[in-house]
Amino acid sequence: MNKRSVIGFYIWSDAGEYEKGDFVVKGDCIYKCIALNPTNKENFTVIGKDPEVDRENYKIYPGEMITSAEEYFNYVEEAKDDTKEPPVDKFISMHALYEILQKLYFGVSCNGVVDNYVLKTEEGIDFLVSGITDLDKSTEPIDVILQSPNLNNGVLKVSRDFFPGLFITDPNNLEGATNYYSQKSIDNSVVILRQYTFDYTKADSEEVIRRRTQELIDPVYGDIFVRYSDGVVSKETGAYIFPSSSSWKRVSIGNDNIRTTLTAVQNTYQNMYDSYREKTESEGTFFKTVYPTKVPLSEYVTNPYPSTEVWIPDQSGAIDFSSTRLGGCLYTVVVSTSLRNGLYKNSNLTFDGLELNADGGIKTWWLSDAVSLRVTKISADVNSGLGLKFEVLSNNDVLESVITNIYCKKNNE
Repeated sequence: MNKRSVIGFYIWSDAGEYEKGDFVVKGDCIYKCIALNPTNKENFTVIGKDPEVDRENYKIYPGEMITSAEEYFNYVEEAKDDTKEPPVDKFISMHALYEILQKLYFGVSCNGVVDNYVLKTEEGIDFLVSGITDLDKSTEPIDVILQSPNLNNGVLKVSRDFFPGLFITDPNNLEGATNYYSQKSIDNSVVILRQYTFDYTKADSEEVIRRRTQELIDPVYGDIFVRYSDGVVSKETGAYIFPSSSSWKRVSIGNDNIRTTLTAVQNTYQNMYDSYREKTESEGTFFKTVYPTKVPLSEYVTNPYPSTEVWIPDQSGAIDFSSTRLGGCLYTVVVSTSLRNGLYKNSNLTFDGLELNADGGIKTWWLSDAVSLRVTKISADVNSGLGLKFEVLSNNDVLESVITNIYCKKNNE
């Protein structure tokens, strides 16, 4: 002023000339001229620079102000660096605060209502997604949202028509599914898309993986689906990109009839499995005598003990009364032979009952040149189930051969 430096308090004008130290008022804010890049290098004054946007020559008073979300996140990263002096605390403008909140959780209005959307209409794709443009030109807009580097956490409304075959669209075509949800008074045209991102470390290494997850929620029918994509660091920008994703997987089933049926199937299977476990734990492997079983042996009246012919029921425990096949079980037969020289010779044979399910149900084993054992798969009578008939056969080289013992062994596992 008259070639004199007069530090003062002025209303901003684009024609005004301000020097370092001046206080300038524009709108509801006060700025201090710092003239780091003055327009007049000789006088170190600033002319025609808007203090709202010119951060080189003006700073907010009484302190510095963050005017954009990008500036805020750079400030946060700088504050994390322990090797540097902590940055000076700054104010945040309301406009920057809204941008910051949208980056932290996109898709909602300032009062918390979901107002961002991607809808399929007759004219094409109608959308409003924070930070996204040209979404209407994409054939897979939901994939674009998944792959957007800055959309880490948020929620949207999306048309269920983007997911053909995934959601229930017409309950009238499903047997037993018609209910009040299918009434025209209830709009079921949109579902909720949630997107969130997290880092985790692989179990077998120290590599950190950034995983992006999308969750679809059908508020009408109660279905939930999820998919995910593991990010990779771009060599060009250094930011994470998400080039591919998994298929959608169902998390829940909304229809009560389907849920009830699946629950019943699960409970039935669980009961069968519990019974099986209880049986194997209580019985495990067993070895027992199945012939003779009567004590004293004199009770064998019709077929005196020992005998040349013995019938026993199937011992596997794995068949029912009407079965035509034997279950798996090991049988050991002991045959005593009276030789012509006055001595006795014992022979034994072990086989699996399953072997009799082939070869017409009859098998013959030779215990010696003079003695053989024939085993037949047969029922003793109409009132008994399937069993095994043992017959010992001998020629004139020996006096007699009889069956003295039959054992069985089974491992339930």
